[in-house]
Amino acid sequence: MSKKYAAAVVVIGTELTLGRSSESNSEYLGRWLGLMGYPIRIVLKLPDDARLVTDELKYLLRSVDLVLITGGLGSTHDDITREALADLLAKPLLLNSTLESGLRPMTPEGADYESFIKQAYLPQGAGFIKAASGTAAGIIAEYHGKVIYALPGVPREMKAMLEAVAQDLTGRFGRQPGLISKCLNIIGVSEPVVASLIDPVIGKHEQLTVNILAKPEEIKLTVIGEEGQEAMIDQAVIEFRDKLGSDVYGVDGDTISSVIGRSLVERRLTIGVAESLTAGLIASRIAETAGSSRYLRGGIVAYDNAVKESLLKVSPETIAVRGAVSREVAAEMAEGVKSALGADMGLSVTGIAGPTGGSADKPVGMVFVGLAHQGETEVWELALKGDRLSIQSKTASMALNALRLFLLKEPAG
Repeated sequence: MSKKYAAAVVVIGTELTLGRSSESNSEYLGRWLGLMGYPIRIVLKLPDDARLVTDELKYLLRSVDLVLITGGLGSTHDDITREALADLLAKPLLLNSTLESGLRPMTPEGADYESFIKQAYLPQGAGFIKAASGTAAGIIAEYHGKVIYALPGVPREMKAMLEAVAQDLTGRFGRQPGLISKCLNIIGVSEPVVASLIDPVIGKHEQLTVNILAKPEEIKLTVIGEEGQEAMIDQAVIEFRDKLGSDVYGVDGDTISSVIGRSLVERRLTIGVAESLTAGLIASRIAETAGSSRYLRGGIVAYDNAVKESLLKVSPETIAVRGAVSREVAAEMAEGVKSALGADMGLSVTGIAGPTGGSADKPVGMVFVGLAHQGETEVWELALKGDRLSIQSKTASMALNALRLFLLKEPAG
């Protein structure tokens, strides 16, 4: 078996370590390095501190073969990556005439030239990757047989340099078998339940890596292997789907919105949505998928009871006797929006998102989902936990999942 070369990603920026900004470079590089066949051992965020960056690079390079750095290559005082690399390599920073000649005409009017031109300095012996956009060049440096790639922090500029990084990596280490994966998207079941269902299958596929990522409203089950293990991955996915059944709503890039959209198109159905506590969130999620105008007739936000009565034709007596948050009102809302919008199906939600408004009989998190189709109406009761935004978001997801499961029973065509 060929040697596995391990990688590390270092993201530099005090604004990141203080939590004042977010970044996407490490996620992108994780996927990219996996496809290239270089598993990541660690992802590290560091402030704009040249001494600390140097020390951490020395530590990382004891256990990895390559490091990708993003950030700190600009012209301001807190751009310290090149200084940290020079210190690591024990080499002086030298002005590169090629980079300088390219930067000179790009110097902004009124900018200090000496500060701006610091982007043309490289540690002695280091190579560079020309900037395809922006002004900061990338740096390629060797350290005791290991390799360091320093790239700009601006995602567009960083991504433009990865082809050059790929060529350099292949020249150094040869082509590596890339990682491939398939992801099952799961909804409506908890992570512990998923784990217990799939444990027997995992044991049969020890050559593969199986990752479970629990998100607030769904779970991602990813099966990872190397090039050449496609058949093994496919077989594992089949076995996982057999165990999980209809809790799997899609694979890889599928979303609950796209899956519902395909199902509605296949069945030639349209839908209207009536929302109380979610205030349009469900209709918005349905509309996330391009082409949703083929099946989404529209939505009615009916927070006020008068709107429920006037637009959705919910009976005032039903509201008075059962309350706005009730099985009966959810049913009438679904029937009302179906009729009002001339849709084949009506989907509704009513509930208590909190933090106030709950009672012993109707606590915060009590939600009813209604679905009307072909003269029949079904209603589901949910008991959700969390803060207001969490309950609203979970309600939208659970309502869409109820619609998905209902459509699975409807014949296509």
